[in-house]
Amino acid sequence: RLWHNLGDNCGVAEDLLVVGGAHSFPDGDPGEELLEEFDVLVEVDSLTHIVTVTPLETASGPRTAQLLVRDPAGNTDLALLEITVLRGGEPPIIAELPQLLLIAGTPEQSLNLDLFVSDADTPIEDLTWLASAEPGIGARIDGRRLLVSVPADQQGVRRVLLASIDPQGNRDEAPLTVLIQQDDEAPTVSVQARRNPLTPDALDIDFSTDEELRAPPEVQLNGISATPQPIGPGRWVVSYPIPVSEDDQHLTFGVRAADAAGNEATRDVEITLRRVGNDGGSVLSADNAANINVPDAAARPGRIVVLRQMAPADLPSGADGGGPVYELDIAAGDEIREPVVLSLYAGSSILDPMQGMQRWNPMNADWEDVPTTVDTASAWISAAIREPGLYRRGEVNSENRRPAKRLSNHPNPFNSMTQIEYEVTRDGAVRVEIFNILGQRVRLLVDESQQLDGLWAIQWDGRDDDGLRLGSGVYYYQVQEPGGARLRPMLLLR
Repeated sequence: RLWHNLGDNCGVAEDLLVVGGAHSFPDGDPGEELLEEFDVLVEVDSLTHIVTVTPLETASGPRTAQLLVRDPAGNTDLALLEITVLRGGEPPIIAELPQLLLIAGTPEQSLNLDLFVSDADTPIEDLTWLASAEPGIGARIDGRRLLVSVPADQQGVRRVLLASIDPQGNRDEAPLTVLIQQDDEAPTVSVQARRNPLTPDALDIDFSTDEELRAPPEVQLNGISATPQPIGPGRWVVSYPIPVSEDDQHLTFGVRAADAAGNEATRDVEITLRRVGNDGGSVLSADNAANINVPDAAARPGRIVVLRQMAPADLPSGADGGGPVYELDIAAGDEIREPVVLSLYAGSSILDPMQGMQRWNPMNADWEDVPTTVDTASAWISAAIREPGLYRRGEVNSENRRPAKRLSNHPNPFNSMTQIEYEVTRDGAVRVEIFNILGQRVRLLVDESQQLDGLWAIQWDGRDDDGLRLGSGVYYYQVQEPGGARLRPMLLLR
């Protein structure tokens, strides 16, 4: 508390008052007034002309009080009393702040302020921060972090004034420079396609963008507008009912999206579909570089082949690079027991002695080798598979690569199950039969009126047509197709 006698400076003053927001005390002397300016109290004794200044605990820095002096004749004069409140302790010190480079229209960015302040006698977590931004950007404090946002139409340089205040009221201020970069890149759209688990006859197309859009995205399914449903920030889903047809079907999913800066992105995703509920068949990808052969033995009600080439934006982290990646699904995400043959066109890469097929293992987040048959004459590589997922061409170990044969089985000899791979050289009817050493047919594996040329696969479990287990010995398997008939032996060991 500060006392000061102003009587010698007031001449013949009758009254000395504090004005401009003064509060009077009805029970006190009418010449005694009180000013509450923010957090400083100013009192004047009308008899002694002593001014009392009382700063509250939170007061700090410069303050002013307006004084009014009046003589007996009613003449008055005004003057300002300047007050500076000094606090005890050491003030916080803000270090040199970095320049922030922000892209206009992008989400709010944050800066940890603890890294740029120190206080000799106050823990950093007890400091209070204030932020004031120039027009054109937004700035706010969240705890001890600065959050800055830049609207899409801004450019140039802006400043944010930061103040750090300790509990005693000591403070330090420093400017933060924000450099604004124009957003001239279109948003990236990633697309995933999955069979609906509750409605298997529907294909759910889930897509997302890597930045906020100025308006909902526009979607078309085979050229017909569709309304996507939001399922999260920057994420939507649209459902496509798969027509009831045993023929190959092609779905073109088109999406158009514009970010807050007006940059527009468009994508067209080609998806090949085929129902294999009653009969098998062959499915060719939209780019004609991937083919899947499904034998009748792998046909089941509800099974639909979904085949498409993946764009880099659609791949999981770490899966990009290498050859084109294809996504394959047959049983709504489940593994199947019967093998199907996936073939990928290798082109001139077929001459690479390490060229083979790989599958993405989502558990290990890595590509793993798939036993591959390599046909250098046609430049296709093939593999009998059972698992859905992502497949591509890549370098494999030599034990996972073998030359193509028109008829072979693996393993041989075998105990309970062997896989027979056969080539159809001309489209048409195909039969695969098993014979014993006496030439008697014991099992009919394939009897299809139409199979397309290419590599096919079928399993034999060592049982006859009645489901009875056959004994150990040599058996012969034969394929008959429009291009000819082939016969090879195999050894069953019980």
